Amino acid sequence: MRKLGKFMNIDKVKFYESLSNTIELENEKFDLISIAYVLEEIKSPELRFLSLQSLYNKLSDDGFMILACPGSPTGFRFVHDFREWVISLMGHIVAPC
Repeated sequence: MRKLGKFMNIDKVKFYESLSNTIELENEKFDLISIAYVLEEIKSPELRFLSLQSLYNKLSDDGFMILACPGSPTGFRFVHDFREWVISLMGHIVAPC
């Protein structure tokens, strides 16, 4: 997906290779945030939640967050926990249903 976005050469598209690079973006809002195969690299559940919370807070009011995890029991748990948290915030889930 990153290669496709760079190929499209859209000036408003920003790419960050590391979650740590997003810390300085306190006041910026994004229409789309994509997180793919990253959560399993963060070993601490607390840090995983803080990372997701920080990124979620950077979404514009009508923004979308795409979360992709491996098709494994661990990946399912990460997606399920994120889904439940978003629902508790009155957010909307597109998939999985």
